[in-house]
Amino acid sequence: MKMLERKWDPPKYKPVEKIPFIPTEKEIDEFIAGCGRKTAAYLQLLKETGMRSGEANKLEWTDVDFERGTVSVTPEKNSKPRILRLSKKCLAMLEHLKKNKRQNIWKRSF
Repeated sequence: MKMLERKWDPPKYKPVEKIPFIPTEKEIDEFIAGCGRKTAAYLQLLKETGMRSGEANKLEWTDVDFERGTVSVTPEKNSKPRILRLSKKCLAMLEHLKKNKRQNIWKRSF
C-alpha cells in the first residue's frame, strides 16, 4: 500500500469469547472406564494428581511407592519436585500394568 501511496485501514475484529466445556466428574470417569488398561491408568493418574502429561510420561516404577500410596514427580517447566498421594483405585490400576523396574511405566516392553 505504501508503494501505491494508498491508505488501508485494517478491519477491527474482536473474537467472541466462549465459556470452555468442562466435563462433569461422571463424564470423566465414564471416559476413563471406556479406555484400555494402560490409557485408563494414565488418565486416572492425571485426573487425581493434576500433573502435566510430560511429568507423567517420565515416571518410572521407582517413582511409585505402593506401600505409602504416593508418586514422586520430577518437575517440568520450572515447577517444583513433589510427592502426591494416589487413591487405592489408581494404585490398583498401576499394579495391573506389567512392572519392569528399569523401565518407564508407559513405554512398551517386548
